[in-house]
Amino acid sequence: MREGVATVDRPTVEVGGNRDDSRTGQEDTLAHRAALMRPLPSRPGADPAGRHRPGVPAPRSSHDVSPLSSASAAPDPWPLRHRHRVLPSKTSVPAVSERFVPRRHLHTLLDVAADRPVTLLSAPAGYGKTQTVADWVRRSVRFSGVAWVTVDRDDDATSVWAALLEAFCGCAGLAADDERRELVDHASDEQALLAELLDILAVLDGPVLLVLDDLHEIATSRSLHVVEMLLRHQPEFLHLVLAARHDPPLGLARMRLDDRLAEIRSGDLRFDADSAALLLRRAGVDLDRHRVEVLVARTEGWAAGLRLAALSLNGAPSPEHFFEHFLGQDQAVADYLIGEVLGRLPADLLDFLRILAVCSPMPTELAARLSGRSDAAALLERLERETALVTGDGPGRWSYRIHTLLRAYLGADLDRVEPGRRQDLHRLAARWFEGNHDLSSAVEHAAAGRDTAQITAQLHRYGVALLLAGHADHLATALRALPSDRVDRDPWLALLAAVVALNGEHPGTAEVEVEHARRAWPRNPTNDLVVLRALVEGEVAAALRHPVQPPATGPDTHPLPEQPALEAWTRADRARAHVLTNALGDADHEFEHARGLAERHGLDSLELRAMVGEAVIKALRGDYVGMAERATEALTKARRTGPADGPMAAAAHLMQASADLVGLRPNDALTRLASARSAIGPRNDPWLSATIESFVAVAEFDRARRSASDAAQVLHRTRLLIGPDLPLAEWTLGLAVLEHELADAAHDRVLARDVVAWCRAHLECDGDAAVLRARSLLRQDRTDQARESVLPVLDGELVPVLPASTVHAWLVRAAAAHHAGQHFLAREDLAEALAAAAPHGLIRPFRYADPALLTILIRQRGSFGPAEQFLDVVLDGLGTLDTAAYGTPADLTDRERTVLSQLRTHRSLDEIAGDLMVSTNTVKTHVRAIYRKLDVNSRRAAIIAAEEARLL
Repeated sequence: MREGVATVDRPTVEVGGNRDDSRTGQEDTLAHRAALMRPLPSRPGADPAGRHRPGVPAPRSSHDVSPLSSASAAPDPWPLRHRHRVLPSKTSVPAVSERFVPRRHLHTLLDVAADRPVTLLSAPAGYGKTQTVADWVRRSVRFSGVAWVTVDRDDDATSVWAALLEAFCGCAGLAADDERRELVDHASDEQALLAELLDILAVLDGPVLLVLDDLHEIATSRSLHVVEMLLRHQPEFLHLVLAARHDPPLGLARMRLDDRLAEIRSGDLRFDADSAALLLRRAGVDLDRHRVEVLVARTEGWAAGLRLAALSLNGAPSPEHFFEHFLGQDQAVADYLIGEVLGRLPADLLDFLRILAVCSPMPTELAARLSGRSDAAALLERLERETALVTGDGPGRWSYRIHTLLRAYLGADLDRVEPGRRQDLHRLAARWFEGNHDLSSAVEHAAAGRDTAQITAQLHRYGVALLLAGHADHLATALRALPSDRVDRDPWLALLAAVVALNGEHPGTAEVEVEHARRAWPRNPTNDLVVLRALVEGEVAAALRHPVQPPATGPDTHPLPEQPALEAWTRADRARAHVLTNALGDADHEFEHARGLAERHGLDSLELRAMVGEAVIKALRGDYVGMAERATEALTKARRTGPADGPMAAAAHLMQASADLVGLRPNDALTRLASARSAIGPRNDPWLSATIESFVAVAEFDRARRSASDAAQVLHRTRLLIGPDLPLAEWTLGLAVLEHELADAAHDRVLARDVVAWCRAHLECDGDAAVLRARSLLRQDRTDQARESVLPVLDGELVPVLPASTVHAWLVRAAAAHHAGQHFLAREDLAEALAAAAPHGLIRPFRYADPALLTILIRQRGSFGPAEQFLDVVLDGLGTLDTAAYGTPADLTDRERTVLSQLRTHRSLDEIAGDLMVSTNTVKTHVRAIYRKLDVNSRRAAIIAAEEARLL
């Protein structure tokens, strides 16, 4: 304990690993200590132990009324005439429990808050306010003295003044017989007393901290006036911390306006998974990460809830049994909520709270409808202000939410008190939400109300919209609430059940549901039902057979349906058909209509699908920059409207990563690919997963974290898995080109030839295959053959599928010209390569260009005219790479590397030729090529450059 701080620790009750303000009235209040010396008064609503029973109004005790307002006593103009003894525990900094979990961010918040005159910690019971402040007080070196006062329910104005005097005297270290300790007995008025109290602290050298804990317990206006005076006349050296379960009526709005107030609330005090795991371990409970996260979600990070969960876990037969029963039925939670949260509420408010348990957040208008109370909005505002049991959402306070555990308990209590009423309330809520166009909430409450007719009608009207809005979970809940034979006999419901099964990765179950729909098929189905069946059958076929299937909703097959959601789905399906047939203009048109419908009707999931489809179209047109921008827009939309996961989100991340790879941004690509992996989650999507792993291999090769050979094998396995039948041939070809690049970098001629042969055999890409072959020939120093191979591409006889192939073709011809000594022609071809690459942001082809060309680009920088700006982008991109990723930075052929290794032996060229069984002129040709690629002009310089490049 620091000097100047009282050293007597008051008893504590450990809740949530933190003492908090959540102690019970029996164990830690001044009233209970007094009760040890006098018999408990008998009062209505109390059990023999003096505890208040929920549901019975608690009458105000004599301690709730200030002596100043007593009707039986004559008013005393100055009530501080009688000596008031203060228990030491009231002005002691509480002891910090051994199980307390300190959290650095809370200490930081308190440190920052101390820059303002007043800090308010406002949070319901059990959030660890008291222990957090006590721990901070012990660790902080900011203050020269600390005074602590715990407010009790029995405190009148005299008690508060006496406690402040005792705390200030202890803080200043006054002797027990110091006459200033009698100030309360002799003060003439309150302002003079306050001045004397502050003078006591003024002798300290430095700032002083005063903590007023449990401020919500103040019961009289005179007691509150003491704190108001302290705030009004607060000196600069004094920092106040006010800790309470709800905001005290102390003019907080004015303090906010004057920038005098810092606030720390329940959201700041909530436990995250890491700190919760530590709290549980200190309580003797060790759970895996997933279960800790589940527990944090159920308790909303509430410290008391976590501690109570630990108590229950220690006594549970198994963790599974505990997690099944922890909400509402858990006895430890129920006891705590009755004793600390609900025990003081009158019966009418408790009944109102039970009704609130039906829905969270609860709109104020719905609360009035369900409770039949016209003052529901005022009651909600009062509950928030005085108890913090409910929390308003948004500045308008049009709805309120209630804590998950409290809501679960109140719901179970409602079932006990009035069986069947909860279902009636849910049905009323379903109709209210339907009338207010909140479809997901309407269906959710209809399912909870177990009204078969209501659920069926809503699913026929809104089931497809729910699905396309991303609320398949609500749809599944509603279907489970229906009798199974009701779903099987209704083709519309069976088709919806099939889609729900697909979302849950159960294609076999989906196929069974489709069969149920066929058996229950009516003689005269509506067009909407026919279209829904075609769409669902297409989705099921895709899941069971191949990721891409021709759609069955073309304009020649079915007219557009009446339901807007179904029309949007149909248009997106038709757009996919146009993409597969390369009718990109028609696809754009249909996606645009689908997006418009989705945006107007809140179909967030379908809107994401349409945006990803538009990104695919841009990719097929070679607009990689536009592709990345559209994918980014799609993900931004997904994050704003709901969970940004699933195959569509993964595909968007994948397209962003693709743009990063062609732009030589491997670090960004790896970040996107990690997001893509996370978006897929446990779903079984082999095509997406294999593509992600292939891109990861390429990016890791770019960052020198993986060898070219290893990365090439990853892409080779992906090519074999995907096969040639994927309708989006451009995507398959792009992966094949990456595989060929890596095979060349690994000097794996067999694999490189296999890629070229496979592309020629299975894909209509003669132009791209010709460029791949030319690049392999160039690497083997067969420059003339390489040039001849790309001429048909550059002359327009062969049109490549990929824009990158055109860039590579110009780079091949430029390298051939340079090798032939045609330096002017080489520079012109380089300018053409830059011009072809710039519109698509293609930097990657320059990575695999002849190193001599890169030297030309650098040395002749400034002479490439309009392509100069993109040249800067290319050189910047190449500068971010680790040259070790190449394996051979100078891009030497195998034979050149062999000759290079011989040069360091200082043997003559004739001797080297003899060893290699080639002519001396051949060796000289290799040496000239080595000098050119290493940018040297002597044997010694070549050896030094090779060693620096780790070639030797």
